[in-house]
Amino acid sequence: AALTSTGPAFVTYKFKPTVSWSDGQPWDCRDFYLAWLAGNGTPYFTPATTRGLDRANAECRDKNTFVETYRSPYADWRRNYLHHTILPAHILERETGIADVTALSPTSAPAVLKKAGDFWTSGWTGVNTKTMPASGPYQFDRSTPGTQTLLIRNHARARNPRAPAAPRARHLPHRSGWRRGAA
Repeated sequence: AALTSTGPAFVTYKFKPTVSWSDGQPWDCRDFYLAWLAGNGTPYFTPATTRGLDRANAECRDKNTFVETYRSPYADWRRNYLHHTILPAHILERETGIADVTALSPTSAPAVLKKAGDFWTSGWTGVNTKTMPASGPYQFDRSTPGTQTLLIRNHARARNPRAPAAPRARHLPHRSGWRRGAA
């Protein structure tokens, strides 16, 4: 990301065309646009915070260029997407029937925003390999609720080939003696 203008402030993000989700779909401008849409106070989305994104408008200049325009100065723009989750827009489009997430805005038709917001809020809960491709070194393989989650290497990401092929996350019971409702 780079601050490409200061009056008003424009921040431009450029994406490498070779980066993809584990399902082979590109990791592109739509994913950041969806994060902006969800994180700027758009109705029907329930983000943990609107920090920073509530001060900006956003657009995709092309599939690999995302631009934010800030309505007021915001010195912490570099940290915006540390606070906001980047989720795969192509999955939201497929699961909701919305043709292009970048055609949505905070003032779009309420029924369409509700459909997008409902999926964004609840469609990525739990472990579902069909709706949760990975962008990091590992992806979900399977999970047994309350017991363990098995990850496998994300072959769409070439880095770190010496990492373990299949790390396992075990859910350990809390052994402190604390019980819900105990004073």
